[in-house]
Amino acid sequence: MYNKTMNGILCPTCFDELSLSDEYGCCKNHHTYQINNGILDLMPIITNRTLLDESEHFDRFLEVGYPIEEDPYISSKLENKSKGIFEMVIKQECPDFVDRRICIAEIGCGEGSAFSYLGRLPLQSVNYIGVDISLKSLQYVANSRIPPPNWNTLLVRSSANTALFMNESLDIVFSLGTLHHLQVANVIDWVSKSLKPGGLLIVEEPNEGNPFAKVGRRFVKDYITPGERALNPRNVEELAVACGLRSVYERGINFLTGPLSYLLGIKKTIQPIRICSYLFSQAIDFVVRNQSISYEFIHVYKKDK
Repeated sequence: MYNKTMNGILCPTCFDELSLSDEYGCCKNHHTYQINNGILDLMPIITNRTLLDESEHFDRFLEVGYPIEEDPYISSKLENKSKGIFEMVIKQECPDFVDRRICIAEIGCGEGSAFSYLGRLPLQSVNYIGVDISLKSLQYVANSRIPPPNWNTLLVRSSANTALFMNESLDIVFSLGTLHHLQVANVIDWVSKSLKPGGLLIVEEPNEGNPFAKVGRRFVKDYITPGERALNPRNVEELAVACGLRSVYERGINFLTGPLSYLLGIKKTIQPIRICSYLFSQAIDFVVRNQSISYEFIHVYKKDK
């Protein structure tokens, strides 16, 4: 449910704080942005070609579906693995989050990823702000997704390449497979400033070093956007540390299981084959744990007090 008492969102024109009403977000310099169905549109007109490509790409997915249908059995297993990691790190690093109101911002919220991946946490009260460039994705979340209990939500259409939030206004910044679409150095810089002392940056990203992903990205038509690039986990860590964030968790995951889920989705294999394939790939993943060649990596960074 949209809560107009949320604060800390910056005007993209002058970077002053926006005050929210039922229908508008407005700064003291009278720059005004419309709020419709709980969506604050900070980018009603997109002129940048790269951003327009990204917007059209994900809008199209909502209309016609993804070019690769991930295998549902393996996808659910992978999702639960990531959920468990996120929950473990948050409970370990920030146990007080369950007892007070916190603010979660999701970069590239898509179809509401944080609802699924963080929704099981026993959080007492959450102000959630989901940011995405795709208006259709935000409309889908507004119309079709039910947030977890005690989550007040606001959806924002904008690019995350520039600062979106006031300094020290966020407890968690969460990003699932979005950072590699963006200008990584810019994003980590403003995130580090926007986090409160003790706050967390949580990212899960595709790894440029995985050999299977390199092949798939070359030959699967329309699955990736022209501007996106898988990331090097060491480069991400260096940028985060340079911005004053401390690494508290890192892990390479899904060396074989990740790409296998796409392959089985394309072939639409029967469930016994999916289960056997998953068990085999998990055994390989258990042996191959090198973060430099993992299919994805999870990093969590903390802003020290």
